Amino acid sequence: LIELPNEIWQKIPKELTNTDINYEISTFGRFKDLTGKIKEIFTINSGGYYETKINNKHFTIHSFVAKVFIKNIENAKKMHWLPNELWV
Repeated sequence: LIELPNEIWQKIPKELTNTDINYEISTFGRFKDLTGKIKEIFTINSGGYYETKINNKHFTIHSFVAKVFIKNIENAKKMHWLPNELWV
């Protein structure tokens, strides 16, 4: 595990993954599996986004980052953003 300066790790809420297994996501979009190992190989979906598969369901990495680290102060059901602005 290589630590990156200023990287913050948070658990992904289990209701987002529909599983009882703990996963973590970082502010840099790195993903840890249940063993604590950082996953380095992802698939790229048809929209060009990195994704991982959990229990045969596909999840985009950027959506985990957004849902875990961006506060939904307006209690919106969906969050919309321009792809590159999330990482600024």
